[in-house]
Amino acid sequence: MDCVSGFQFTHTKQRGAIKKEEDLLVLDIAAGEGAFSKRLFDNGFCVDSVDIDHENFKYNGTIPFVKIDLNNAQNLGEFILQNKERYDIVVSMETIEHLENPWMFLRSLKEVVKPGGYIVLSTPNIESPWSKFCFFLRDRFLMFMEGDLPYGHINPLTSFELKTIFNRIGLVHEATYPGGLYPLLWFRKRFFDSIYWCLVNILSLPFTNRLDYSWCKIYLIRR
Repeated sequence: MDCVSGFQFTHTKQRGAIKKEEDLLVLDIAAGEGAFSKRLFDNGFCVDSVDIDHENFKYNGTIPFVKIDLNNAQNLGEFILQNKERYDIVVSMETIEHLENPWMFLRSLKEVVKPGGYIVLSTPNIESPWSKFCFFLRDRFLMFMEGDLPYGHINPLTSFELKTIFNRIGLVHEATYPGGLYPLLWFRKRFFDSIYWCLVNILSLPFTNRLDYSWCKIYLIRR
């Protein structure tokens, strides 16, 4: 567990846990139903939540909520003006892959986090052996197939691309964590699919680091 500027950060599967060590104001952006916001709130944090669907958010009246379309530059601009350099931590979990403009989004996160504050960002790992094999066979990354389009997965991002954005806009990449490791033996509904994925696992194991065996990657970024 790494201690970073007053909070401790760990990640289990596809969700994170921030353990409070001092009073911190956290923005949970694209909060969905608000499960992670509620976890932070229950641990004593001051939390603001943002999402496009106000009715889907389960903790209205308990946790402050702002309705924003993250693909709308005007919406983002208004939110930035009202909250410039306000937050100690900004959490964006499984969001950036849904957006049309990751550069604009990350610049917006930078504007609302305090100098020296942190951004915790996660996105599907398209650099896993399975995703690479999918791309080799079908020209599409795992979790970015045609069946994933209804869920809004439109923007696969490599670590190289994200780190390039961080660097160009003046953010500091502190660390990358694995989010939920793939099973070594992956049994699917169809027998031959199970054989195929097990072979992919075994053949790729000597050439793949632990980070690339994860469902998603979590980036810890400092302003």
